[in-house]
Amino acid sequence: MPKGKKALQDVVPLVLEASDSEEGKKWFKQIVIEGFTDTDGSYLYNLHLSLQRSEWVMCSLLDSRSPLQKSISAEQQIQIRKLFLAGGVSFNNAKESKEASRRVELRMQFFGLKDKRDGTEEVDFPPCCE
Repeated sequence: MPKGKKALQDVVPLVLEASDSEEGKKWFKQIVIEGFTDTDGSYLYNLHLSLQRSEWVMCSLLDSRSPLQKSISAEQQIQIRKLFLAGGVSFNNAKESKEASRRVELRMQFFGLKDKRDGTEEVDFPPCCE
């Protein structure tokens, strides 16, 4: 199994469990799958490639033949569709090496203090946090 698929298989169930917890429901907004490239090639080529990388991860998450899909519940499969979002980024965040720049990251987004949450109660904050 490729290293990336193994990492997804290990991490995604933990993320789903955390997002389904009482605290997770208050704070988790979504997980954005971001693809990155090195600086070789044109901007449009790299934009397309970064989007393909993020789409590959999303497809891996949803593939019914994957070990991940076989190890999670039907509810968690639905949760992946609601929580994860694929989006390309291109080469605007290059690393030290070209190899390190060619990557995919999962970026967790959280509700802000004033964000409206769908289907959840508002969070009460102590006076010092308002």
